[in-house]
Order: sequence, then C-alpha cells, then structure tokens
Amino acid sequence: MCGTETVPVAEHKVKVFEGGVLKRVIGSEREQVTGDWRELHSEELHDLCCSPNIIRVTTCRRMRWAGHVERTEERINAHWTLVGE
Repeated sequence: MCGTETVPVAEHKVKVFEGGVLKRVIGSEREQVTGDWRELHSEELHDLCCSPNIIRVTTCRRMRWAGHVERTEERINAHWTLVGE
C-alpha cells in the first residue's frame, strides 16, 4: 500500500480527534431563554473557536518540510526517503 492511499483515512481521524478536543474544551452552553444546558454541534464549535483548518495547516507544513529536505545533502536518510531511493 502506498503512503498516499492512507492520507484520507488519516485526515478523517485528525478531524474526528479535533472535534473531540473542541467538544471537551468548549463543551456545552446555557440557553439564554430557558437556562438549560445543551451540547453544541460541530459547526457551532468550529464557529466559536475560529481555528484554522487543521488539514490545510498540516499539508502546508508537510510541503515546507519536503522543500527543506529536498535542499539537504543527498547522503541524509530523509532525502533518500523523499526521493524514493
């Protein structure tokens, strides 16, 4: 199995983990009218925290790392791994 085939699965797991963390940190809110507590939906959690898209951030950082490795010397193992030798 090629490493790129596992990326959508890994992205889904990261999104699920992020949602769980947001739910634990922010949790629920009190209704203004009734005063009852209610669980926030995923969209509401993301709107409240205004965090950047975690998949986009990790992809950007991977690309920066690949560029860094590409500029390294060929004798370094990370360079060999990147170019497939």
